Amino acid sequence: MRREDKKGEKIIGDFLQRHYYQGLINLENPQKPSYIKRIDRITDKKQQTNGIDVQIHLGYKSNPVLSKEVNIDEKTALYYPKGNMNKLSGINTFAFELKSEISYKGRGTDIGWLFSNNCTNYYLLNWVTIFIGKPNNMFNKRHLNWWNNNSIENGKIKIQEIESYLISKKKLISFITKIMNSNPKTARLYSKPKELNDFMKKNHKNNYNDFVYSINEETRLMLNNNLPEKPVNIIINKSQLGQLAVLKTISTIDSLTPRRIY
Repeated sequence: MRREDKKGEKIIGDFLQRHYYQGLINLENPQKPSYIKRIDRITDKKQQTNGIDVQIHLGYKSNPVLSKEVNIDEKTALYYPKGNMNKLSGINTFAFELKSEISYKGRGTDIGWLFSNNCTNYYLLNWVTIFIGKPNNMFNKRHLNWWNNNSIENGKIKIQEIESYLISKKKLISFITKIMNSNPKTARLYSKPKELNDFMKKNHKNNYNDFVYSINEETRLMLNNNLPEKPVNIIINKSQLGQLAVLKTISTIDSLTPRRIY
């Protein structure tokens, strides 16, 4: 994670802690054999680096002695919020990192966070809607660092709601593997970051400073040359991600329980 993003992720995490996780128990199916015993937000940096932002502890009605921990990694489209300005239209996609030039503990060289060998069980994908109290030229940008100028603290910007999809990492990887293998040119490149990077440089269409390659009509690869990690991401439509999600919700500022969406 880039240093300037850490504050934004902290703000998102605080909102979710109050307006998502606290009410998650209210959405549980009483017919399920398991139930939520406790939800912990992880502050240990080593665990965070290992793909754990939140840990949900499950109990089992049939056997109180049994327990299970579910590790959640929160991912947010920070730079693309919806908002009360024309420029802030949000996005209907999400980017998953396949290759990065910055190595992290637990990853092989150049492997992006999606295929890293960490402890993540589920991803919580988040799209944010914000309200800007006094819009000015400072906010008239497509890529808005809305969290980085003390506007949250002084009330100029407020998070109105967060739309969240909870998706199994295993299921997501299986889906992406199938998509990339369906195109002979991208088959198996998800596990070969160096070859993937070379492929993007040779087979792309320029989009400003980014290299883009379409796998199919709904999925594309993008090499971002503007960021220090120069990531190659796979971009997937929200509609496709919705079919993978085990839970889709909207958490609003005026409620402590998220609303399930279908």
